[in-house]
Amino acid sequence: MKTLKYLALLPLLLAVQAEAAIRIPVTTVVDEFGENTANCSLREAVHAINTLKAFGGCRAGDRYLTNIISLEKGTYLLTKGELVIERSLSVEGINPIDKETYDSINPDKAKRILPQTEITTNGGHRLFNSAKSGAAISLYNLILSKGEASLGGAVFAGGQVLFNNSIAKQNKATEAGGVFYLEGNLSSISMNSSTIENNISPRGAMVSMSCANDLGAATHNLNITRSSIINNGSIDSKNIIDGCGALAVNMSLSTVGQNTGKVEGGILDLSNAGFGTVLTIDHSTLVKNNTAPVIAYQKISTISISNTAIAFNNGLGCIERSGSNKLNFIGTFNTFENVLTTCPQLQTTLSAANTNNLDNVTDDIFEQEFTPLGYYGGMTQTYLPKLTSKYILDKAPTECTQRIDQRDSNTSFAVNIKCDIGSVERRIATAIYDKNLTFTNEKSLDRIIELNVLENDIPSETDNPEDTIENARGAIRKLSNGQYDVEIISGNEYCSFKHRNDTEETKNLYPLLKIDTKGVTQDIGQEQKCVYRFTDTINKISTEGELNFRIVNRTPNAMNDSYLLEAGRSNLALNITANDNDDNDGIYGKLCTDGDVRCNNGLYIRIVTEPKNGRIVAEKSGICPNRKTEELTCLGGKLTYYPNNTLAPFDDSFTYIVYDIDKSSSNDATVTIVSQQRLQEQTTGSVAGSGSVTLLSLFSVTLLGLYRRFRKVNV
Repeated sequence: MKTLKYLALLPLLLAVQAEAAIRIPVTTVVDEFGENTANCSLREAVHAINTLKAFGGCRAGDRYLTNIISLEKGTYLLTKGELVIERSLSVEGINPIDKETYDSINPDKAKRILPQTEITTNGGHRLFNSAKSGAAISLYNLILSKGEASLGGAVFAGGQVLFNNSIAKQNKATEAGGVFYLEGNLSSISMNSSTIENNISPRGAMVSMSCANDLGAATHNLNITRSSIINNGSIDSKNIIDGCGALAVNMSLSTVGQNTGKVEGGILDLSNAGFGTVLTIDHSTLVKNNTAPVIAYQKISTISISNTAIAFNNGLGCIERSGSNKLNFIGTFNTFENVLTTCPQLQTTLSAANTNNLDNVTDDIFEQEFTPLGYYGGMTQTYLPKLTSKYILDKAPTECTQRIDQRDSNTSFAVNIKCDIGSVERRIATAIYDKNLTFTNEKSLDRIIELNVLENDIPSETDNPEDTIENARGAIRKLSNGQYDVEIISGNEYCSFKHRNDTEETKNLYPLLKIDTKGVTQDIGQEQKCVYRFTDTINKISTEGELNFRIVNRTPNAMNDSYLLEAGRSNLALNITANDNDDNDGIYGKLCTDGDVRCNNGLYIRIVTEPKNGRIVAEKSGICPNRKTEELTCLGGKLTYYPNNTLAPFDDSFTYIVYDIDKSSSNDATVTIVSQQRLQEQTTGSVAGSGSVTLLSLFSVTLLGLYRRFRKVNV
């Protein structure tokens, strides 16, 4: 049985292990290999993972857990050759953020900065090699530079490569794959928020790959998200991405610009890729590339391009090599130049109706459409659409599918704003709101709503690419009195801004939108609106933000009560609502009271379950508030309890609810009534033959005294 129990736990233990990891911190930038056990170098950490044994100053890697090598800020110069990877691992540079500064794109977060950890060489060898083992390599927050080899200047990969928030620059291959070479079957690259810059190779200045294996065409995946491929290649480079075999290329929210290749090749060259290859590009900007066609293909199966700019290149935007097969094209809302004439299959009836074809226009000037290559608040360089743009700015549909751009700028809740074509959404003065959302006070203890509506709003940005210029990405303007420049356009009777610039600590906090209906509630379907706007630091007035709201009545609180009926008394006066309240409604909450016309002239207490050993008599009774159709009976005035038998010991209870002035009913509360005789019966205890008083008796007598002193106790 014990064995079966342990076997039952095995899947859980394995699942926990799969999520676990060990970290091997590197403590020196020097490329050591066993000669100094006081330090752990990058090379020694890799060896410790490969062998699963402690080495140099590094702890052993783990056979089952994820092995992570942690690097600090600095330059790690590899002087002893490439790092051979035999087991899957991650190499992580220091997290590149400035905790003292807010991010210009996402001001609620710490400022992002470029990677501060560099792995480099003096030339003559690459950085990483996993071709033989097929091990996965994950690279985070790194700069890979000056690697050099015949295949794969930086990484010769036999398995999956993850390249996140990193930069590959000045790497070189003498044959193929300036940065990456994918060897064998199933090797792939997933790249996110990264830059490939100034790398060269005769083939594939960024990436090249093996085309076949013993079973046929090699299979590779290339996923590029929120990344930039810029200034790669040369006049001697055939292509930047050299694709072949059965390939899936997915590019999203990325920039491909200022790369150079040969006319017989391509920037994204799929001429040697076989049938089954799929190319997907969405929300990307492919401009200012030189000589080589931007896209080249021959026998691939499917191309999907949407919300993408392929224009302003010094060469063709696309070429369909001779002998091409019929492919499936999916795409719409693009800006194309020199694409459709040489790639006629990239045009369908739908795409033609929604494509800006610049082939026959004369006013398509790059400087009118885009700013120069720069960061513009992001971590990868790209091109910002200009306000003078005719073919990029606001040329995608209003309900476009992607609202977080390459820079991580989020316009998800912008309403009635058309998206821009390409990888970047220009930040214009926009009040962000969700037209399908209704704000209520249901989770507050008041009928007043206060919202920080400005925290997600977007001011308009300038054309300046660097954030060193104050408010380059925009800011909401402050007036001379220190208050932000915001105004209510509609709903002034309910809505106002509550400024918070009265103290040094709060002077830079955005004002709160305050909704106060003076206690008036709204039913479903009677929602009200606040409409506001702001002015930013470059004097641009925002779009109008419209917030729907509905003030609801929160139910009152009925509290449990306890009473003592003294011996000889024939009745008991009750004041069961004395400790009840309507605090959930804040300053506008109020319970019904005697004589209140809003409560049927003081009929506001309803008995839910009657007492069993007595009866309740009220000064008046009638129909409950707002309950005329149900004809429920409520009581008002003075309430008195009459026991059925004043001599016999008993206890009794009943439940009730109370109404507030808005005719909402409370929770059920319980009233407990104990006769003095029953209490004495419960508290009198004796030991047979001794007449002694027990501890329980003493405690009960004390309790009886408390009951007599406090006739009504709130439980």
